Amino acid sequence: LHTSQLMTLNTFSDLPALKTLHLDGQFNGEVEAFSFNIQQPLTELTHLTLRNSNISDLRQLLKKTSGLVSLDVRGNNLSSLDGIEVLTELERLTLSQNPIIHFDLINQLPRLTYLAASQTGMQQIPDFHMSASLKHIDFAYNALNNLNGLETLTKLEIAILDSNSISD
Repeated sequence: LHTSQLMTLNTFSDLPALKTLHLDGQFNGEVEAFSFNIQQPLTELTHLTLRNSNISDLRQLLKKTSGLVSLDVRGNNLSSLDGIEVLTELERLTLSQNPIIHFDLINQLPRLTYLAASQTGMQQIPDFHMSASLKHIDFAYNALNNLNGLETLTKLEIAILDSNSISD
């Protein structure tokens, strides 16, 4: 399913074995209407992609998809990560191209190893002291001017920091 302005799908609750779902460009900001139409939690869903859908709030949807291992919500309107703390199994998170203000809830994701947050307007590296499992970060095309905070990521293997204004 892709770019069809899908508003309601009652059938996902009838697909209990569904593991991967890509719904790019589907909701035009109405993901809440979609999530209310999911009658039963999608307990087997591990990979969800909701790119470029003008989404500003994921709380209701995340309650019904709490077993996610991978979530890609790039290119939306998310300014908050409220609700993401229910994703305790999450390993991979793509938040790029969202106007996110605070990243503190990332610390509630104990298994997170990959975080893409390019083009978010990030001005400083967030305090990830509780996210010791992070191995890969992509903070390219932001407004970072220093690397303070990076030292807390002791398992970090890959750091993409292109097109920032880093001076130290």
